[in-house]
Amino acid sequence: MLSNCLRRELAGAGCALASAVLFGTMPLMAKTAFLHGGSPASVASARFLLGGLFCLPLLQASHASWKLTRRQLGHALLLSLLLSSTLLLLFSAYGSIGTGLATALHFTYPVAVLVLACLVFRGPLSLLDALCVALTAGGVALLASPSGSGGDAAGIAMAAGSGLTYALYIVLLARSDLRRAPVFAATLWLSLFASLETGAFAIASGTLTLDMGWEGWGAAGGLGLFSTALAIALFQKSVFLCGGLKTSLYSTAEPLTGVAIGLAVFREPMTPAIGAGMACIVGAVATSALVPVLAAGRKGKGWRP
Repeated sequence: MLSNCLRRELAGAGCALASAVLFGTMPLMAKTAFLHGGSPASVASARFLLGGLFCLPLLQASHASWKLTRRQLGHALLLSLLLSSTLLLLFSAYGSIGTGLATALHFTYPVAVLVLACLVFRGPLSLLDALCVALTAGGVALLASPSGSGGDAAGIAMAAGSGLTYALYIVLLARSDLRRAPVFAATLWLSLFASLETGAFAIASGTLTLDMGWEGWGAAGGLGLFSTALAIALFQKSVFLCGGLKTSLYSTAEPLTGVAIGLAVFREPMTPAIGAGMACIVGAVATSALVPVLAAGRKGKGWRP
């Protein structure tokens, strides 16, 4: 039988991988909303608002309370600022340098999580963690290289900046009081705060638009349900189960979903660089997930006859 520690690790890995698949559909749905008249800030606000509303029936089904303590609300407000900043930067980068390169630059965040955890919060660093981060960085670079997407410096800076703000979100989330709240309640408040923040930005910048047609709003609804209510909840659960660095490594399966959508929906070619990049990412995720289990088994700590 598995020890409680390994059960938490495997459950966290499962949550992270499931959230990665759901997050991986975000570029497709976001671009659909953009093509039908939505601005980055408007789509971001709609995504968070609809995601928060989708949390209500999920809370009811799980018989959990939507209420948070004053301290938890404060943490949710702080984290929502990072979450909304991440999405605004990433959605804006989609229009400047394309979704492929923007997503690849965003996925430098595991390296940033590692640096923050080690240098700022004095977290432990193993050789295995460093190896997995290196594999991840190499895989992301290979996935970005065949796209041929050029772009201005501002677009590249926004995409890379979204990775930095998301890394800070992950590290602070792991240390927040939201770990004691029902996961859909935390997602509800994070989403509602982020919707207000991105909506205020849309109004202030003069980019608020509600005329997206049924296709645009359908895409926003998909963003709300799949890449907000479900994906954020699963991501939070993973962070609380196995830590921010492990979750960020498992979540690098997200670009693989984007590549798969490109191959299946847009008939994009499979190049050697894409294949090598996917192999690096799969290797990093598999190593991060399986080596602790095997090591515990050899020591006789993770398995019992």
